[in-house]
Amino acid sequence: MDVAKRLAAELESMQLPGFRYSANDRISENARITLFLERLIDALQQIQATHASKLAHESRKLCQGVIQKLLMKVAARNPGVDFSHIFKSLPKDANVKALEELVAPIVERVGQVKRVEGDRRD
Repeated sequence: MDVAKRLAAELESMQLPGFRYSANDRISENARITLFLERLIDALQQIQATHASKLAHESRKLCQGVIQKLLMKVAARNPGVDFSHIFKSLPKDANVKALEELVAPIVERVGQVKRVEGDRRD
C-alpha cells in the first residue's frame, strides 16, 4: 500500500492526476491494488504516447537556445551583420567544403552541449 501511494504521488508530480490508491474500505485490499495497477498501466500508456513529442519539443528548445547564443555572439562581434539573408541558398560558386571546415569546431561544440532539466543531467 505504501508503494502504491508513492507511485500515485510520483504520477501526480508528473502531471498525471487521478491515479490515486483507493481509500474505500468496502473494497478488499487486493481489489484496491488491482484497480490501482490497472490505472497505473493507463498512466504508463499516457506517458509513452507523449514521450516522443516531449523529447522533440525539448530538442527544439535546446537547439533554439544554442543557435540564439551563437548568433548573439556573432552579432556582438560583428555589429553590421545582416541575418536577413541567412535562409537563402549559398552562391553556386561557394566552397562548401571550406565552409564546413570553418564551422566544424562550432558544430562539434554544439554536439557537446549537455541536457539539463531539473535534476536530470546528461
